[in-house]
Amino acid sequence: MKPKYFYSLILITLIMLLVAACAGSNKAPTYSQIVKTYPADAKLCGTVASIVEVLPSGAWKLSGTASGSMEGEWITYDDITDEKMSNKLTNIVTRCYGTKITANVSITIATQTYEPGTKLTVDKNKQWVVASSWD
Repeated sequence: MKPKYFYSLILITLIMLLVAACAGSNKAPTYSQIVKTYPADAKLCGTVASIVEVLPSGAWKLSGTASGSMEGEWITYDDITDEKMSNKLTNIVTRCYGTKITANVSITIATQTYEPGTKLTVDKNKQWVVASSWD
């Protein structure tokens, strides 16, 4: 093999390794990194819950704490507003600044599917976003 081709092969290999390394760096931000993006006057809610079951309709069965008891409550993700949603039994705050929702089962929101173990919170616009950890 001629040296010119050998060095080209090495260069191509290094470029491919660099591209692969960059592709792996798309890790989700941590919870605290997300919280730092909130508006200065944002008040964090106390919602910490797990999605333990999902109906074919998309309704979530939650276990955890919020403004009211959530144990065994059924809600549908598109019923969740940036204020409170009512399930005719209690008012549950879920899609609020600082919320911590862990999917214990596979869930789909709109067209995005999240695997068990996914940690969801909201961004500065109160849109669902994945956190890499609750740090």
